[in-house]
Amino acid sequence: MAGPNAYSTIFKLLYSETGIYFLAICEDRALTGAILPDFGDLYRSDVVELFLQPDEKTGLYFEIEFSPWGSTLPLLVVNNGVAFYGWLPFHYEGSRLIVCKASQLESLDTFEIDCGGWIVEVFIPYALFEGVCIPPTLGTIWRGNLCRIDYDVPGTTRWSWASKCGVEFHDYIHYEPLNFG
Repeated sequence: MAGPNAYSTIFKLLYSETGIYFLAICEDRALTGAILPDFGDLYRSDVVELFLQPDEKTGLYFEIEFSPWGSTLPLLVVNNGVAFYGWLPFHYEGSRLIVCKASQLESLDTFEIDCGGWIVEVFIPYALFEGVCIPPTLGTIWRGNLCRIDYDVPGTTRWSWASKCGVEFHDYIHYEPLNFG
């Protein structure tokens, strides 16, 4: 973690035959940033980011961002070790659509407000990954990371579950194993 706020972040990943379920509970004293639509630059506001790398032999992985207001930014990232580039999904609709529900731990009606935190509950369908990877089965191992950016004053705090990544969220070489077991 780097920054002035040592907020807790609790998360859980589960999987089924149809997709991945993701839950994040983020302690926070103030939700900071703009309420942006899906595909907005969510990382410019409070956000959690889930990184999923189906094949550790490549610099290709998914980065999916979630805001406290339920917006999502699903990206396919191509990382050549020098720079990384995000690609948006085509025909992001129907069975390919991520379902995200966000809630605040206290009622909120402004952009920077005292609160207890926020929660996101997400379903990521495997149909979104079609053409890039096959759905995992029992015993499959992907690699991944969960990251969080919080913009409370006096400064930004960045946190990464994969401790060797530090605050460089795109350091896919140091992502942790995700065992579908």
